[in-house]
Amino acid sequence: MNTFNIQKVKYIALTCLVLLLVQIFLGAWTSTNYASLACPDFPTCQGSFSPDMDFKNGFNLNQEVGPNYFTGC
Repeated sequence: MNTFNIQKVKYIALTCLVLLLVQIFLGAWTSTNYASLACPDFPTCQGSFSPDMDFKNGFNLNQEVGPNYFTGC
């Protein structure tokens, strides 16, 4: 009889769910900061595999609101 371990399947499903939620969060964060076109040449970014990055300001939740791109439409 062919059986499988349901606990292992639950672990894999939970891991996939967490990875999916992280992917959704990063996509929303990128869109919110208008950074979707910052690296147009995948898999490199601006011609470098390790471009200059500023994580301190990139993930600053208390940053000032930038320009409003919806005005003037």
